[in-house]
Amino acid sequence: MEKIKKSNAERMAAFFMLLCSAVYFTSYITRINYGAVLVDIVSDTGISQKAAGLVSTAAFFTYGVGQLISGFIGDRVRPRLLIVIGLSVTAVCNLLMPSLTSAVPMMVLWGVNGFAQAMFWPPMVRMMADNLSEENYNRACIWVSAAASIATIVIYLLASLCTALFDWRSLFIISAAIALTMAVVWQIFAPKKDLDKDDEPAKITEDAAPTKKATVGAAVVLLLFPIALAIVLQGILRDGVTTWLPTLVSDTFNLPSSVSILTGIALPVFSMISYNVSARLEKRIGNELVTSAVFFASAAVSAGLLTLILNVNPIISVLLMAVITGCMHGINLMLISRVPRYFDRYGKISTVSGIVNAFTYVGSAISTYLVAVISEEYGWSFTVLSWLLIAAAGAVVCICIIGAWRKFRYSR
Repeated sequence: MEKIKKSNAERMAAFFMLLCSAVYFTSYITRINYGAVLVDIVSDTGISQKAAGLVSTAAFFTYGVGQLISGFIGDRVRPRLLIVIGLSVTAVCNLLMPSLTSAVPMMVLWGVNGFAQAMFWPPMVRMMADNLSEENYNRACIWVSAAASIATIVIYLLASLCTALFDWRSLFIISAAIALTMAVVWQIFAPKKDLDKDDEPAKITEDAAPTKKATVGAAVVLLLFPIALAIVLQGILRDGVTTWLPTLVSDTFNLPSSVSILTGIALPVFSMISYNVSARLEKRIGNELVTSAVFFASAAVSAGLLTLILNVNPIISVLLMAVITGCMHGINLMLISRVPRYFDRYGKISTVSGIVNAFTYVGSAISTYLVAVISEEYGWSFTVLSWLLIAAAGAVVCICIIGAWRKFRYSR
């Protein structure tokens, strides 16, 4: 009987992890679709690259602010409803996007979409921490991250197909349909009460004393600052390269938009490899900041090589950019997915998750507009050189706080 209960609990945990992965898959489908057809939006509507970049910047800004709000709320209410609301609003935003043809309305609508997207990750992290064992939580982080990479492959394939057969507007309609479907699925199947992390039925009585949580001290708060800086640098590289890769390839090698869009498929392939490599490396080292420093350094080397051979071969250039974004996704797994769990002792998992994820999109908001400005004013070679400097700075920041993080991680 005990084995049957354990088997059922494992199946429930696996289904819940799959459900969370599906939500995050949908989140990426309805978020990065704009970047996937950016070349065609600029060409069709006549807006400038700077204006198009501001649309993404608006979304990243509202996403970052929304992360703070969603994280705060997620530690105080049941997070299940926040995800339903987020899915519903993002579906509406994607449905309305095809009707817009100028930058300002697009900026407003995509800003609303960014805020809706913020309702996914912090509540989901809390739900995973509440419902899963530590081993399953770490596994779920990889599943969810892999789902985002799979969504990236799907969206670039869909974007290429839509632009070849129809136009960029059809991609947003398909994305809206996916979000509405997921909202219904989540509403039906998401757990309405927390499962127990120890795979036993939760025993809660009126007389049960609440678990006492530790108080967040000044040293812990100060530790978050350099981590936040590393996360900002990671966000600049991850979304800067991802958003502008098709445009870079199109501008540099004069490829048609449907072909340049397809080059984005290389990014999530390397990202999925990076998730597994970073998880294995961290398991061996036992320090998320060491792992992040290694990946920042690897990205710097890749950016250096890309600076030297940018105009030589499109395949090699795309592969090097895929390595850069793959490294950033490995860092994302360490600093965004793993770090918040250590704040369970303070009862602040959702809050810290919202804070660290918000800083990712501070970097993203900076990068989308900054890359547009630098590329237009100084060219793509100088832009790639800036990526090298950012990656090197990220490595230095992580190295400086390795010891402090080790002390915090193993303190109880």
